[in-house]
Amino acid sequence: MEFFASCAPGFEELLFGELCDLGLLKPRVLAGPPDEAGGVAFAGDEAALARACRRLTLAERVYLRYGPFPAADLQALERAAAKVPWRRFFPFESKLAVRARTRRSRLDRDKTIAEKTAKAAGAALTPFDDASPVPLVRVSLDGDKAVFDVDASGAPLHRRGWRLESAKAPLRESLAAGLLRASGWDARSPLIDPFCGAGTIAIEAALRAAGLPPSPGRSFAFEKWTGFAVPPEPAAAAGQAPRILASDRDEGAVRAAKANAERAGVAGLIEFSVRAVSALDSPPGPGWIVTNPPYGVRVSEGKELRVLYSALGDALRSQCGGWRAALLAPPGPLVSATGLRVKPVLATLNGQLPVRVWSGRV
Repeated sequence: MEFFASCAPGFEELLFGELCDLGLLKPRVLAGPPDEAGGVAFAGDEAALARACRRLTLAERVYLRYGPFPAADLQALERAAAKVPWRRFFPFESKLAVRARTRRSRLDRDKTIAEKTAKAAGAALTPFDDASPVPLVRVSLDGDKAVFDVDASGAPLHRRGWRLESAKAPLRESLAAGLLRASGWDARSPLIDPFCGAGTIAIEAALRAAGLPPSPGRSFAFEKWTGFAVPPEPAAAAGQAPRILASDRDEGAVRAAKANAERAGVAGLIEFSVRAVSALDSPPGPGWIVTNPPYGVRVSEGKELRVLYSALGDALRSQCGGWRAALLAPPGPLVSATGLRVKPVLATLNGQLPVRVWSGRV
């Protein structure tokens, strides 16, 4: 079977590497960009699909793919849609959400494409909503070819199920996992997040280091498909986590982070504390500082924020000489205020805000 794992923009190469680590793709001899923007295609059986949904940390959704089929006009599109075994995924006359996207195609009316697809599936078209349990199909038209992607995940994969408490400017779990991978953290060296907020980065790090699934106990859409042999989840081989320190000057944020870590099953692997960045205290290293400092867009602004970034740089030089630092921050003067020798290694979005992963040695 053919599958497609979607991800945030800029994460394609990281996701390719994660698929390779899981044994779902063979590494390229020569590195190059993935064949498709917004995700990575791969092939396998039911076990491969289950492993992808259960273990990928960077993907937003995993789809079962059909096509490409000829679709130069609406009639051809309907014939193509009729080739998908829709009854395998949901009963006749179910509700169906369809997202359409076109590129170099004469069929450029997304609503019409969605209506034709739902009609061929024998389903009632309903608006797409991330929070809805309604099955999701994505139709991609490139030139005169159509591809149908049936969502196998259900709820978006970044919804791990353990982050029920939040703090200011929360960081999406898949974005935190991408920041960790882009930093080059080896999952064996100490790690510090001095702006931990709700604890997302530290929890993602602890789960990865311990070899635990990112969403323990959650269910997926593919488990309800007709005739689909759902393989059991293999028992996780728990690893030895390194020291992971998470701190924040906001006592309420640290309280939320502890509660989230408890639900994720990693509370005993993270050392939480309430402290300002100027009071940073590092364990024996070297290790990594991986953090998402305030940007000023939703938290604070102006001179106070530049002072905060300057204090971050001073604290890292004082306490973490020789460590590696990775910061998630927007392009602009804030990162320069740290005085750290970091360079942008990846561009993506945090919500709708363009951000970079800034990485370098302290």
